[in-house]
Amino acid sequence: MDTQDERARVLIVDRATGLVVGECNGAAAFGQCPKAAEGQTVPCAGCKVVPVQGSGLEGWILTVNDDAADACPLAFLPLRDGR
Repeated sequence: MDTQDERARVLIVDRATGLVVGECNGAAAFGQCPKAAEGQTVPCAGCKVVPVQGSGLEGWILTVNDDAADACPLAFLPLRDGR
């Protein structure tokens, strides 16, 4: 079973300023964002999502759509153990 603790931790970075505005451990069960209620925009909407060093997912940067809602944009990325 996938839990938040199994997912790589990421930083949420403002696209305009480059400042870290939050952090996240990824999707809850079934890919929902644990920080957004159904129909709400996810907290990383309009930002870049960057894995922290040691997460096993270094080297990529994900830009999240401004209107991303409900589903975690990290839900389809591999876990650290390759699942």
